[in-house]
Amino acid sequence: MTTYLNLFLLLVMAVSFMFIGLKVLINKKPLIVNSRWFLILILVGFIPQMINVLPLFEKQPILVLFISLIQALLFGFFFYTIKGVTLYGIDTDDFQHKFIVNLRSMGLEFEQSISTIEIKNPKLTMLFSIQQWLGTGQIRLKKNSDKQLFNKIISESNCKE
Repeated sequence: MTTYLNLFLLLVMAVSFMFIGLKVLINKKPLIVNSRWFLILILVGFIPQMINVLPLFEKQPILVLFISLIQALLFGFFFYTIKGVTLYGIDTDDFQHKFIVNLRSMGLEFEQSISTIEIKNPKLTMLFSIQQWLGTGQIRLKKNSDKQLFNKIISESNCKE
């Protein structure tokens, strides 16, 4: 039974990543996804490990608890670090240019550095992490920033790409 569940979860993850790739290829524009969806995929990847270690609980409960603790800590780390939105299928220069044009068209005053864009009024700081060789990136909202404006900027960027 657990073998079928493991295969099913692997299939769910594979279909998810195929969907992302095909959507980028077919639409010929980047895909912007809330990063929490990727966190759900990580959780799906952890489930088979959790299930496979349960039969060992009677023989080696300390080992099972240790493995469970490590998985919980890893998931907590991912939960803390994966925030904002994830970008798939982006060209760094093209995306940066379009994003800045979008900010200007919204009438926002901003200051740009290597990995951040700080909007002056209302106060908003966005952190960028782009992996050009993979064609992916992440935009995170710095604490104490206007989340509604962040969501509006992202939705506008998604429509105009």
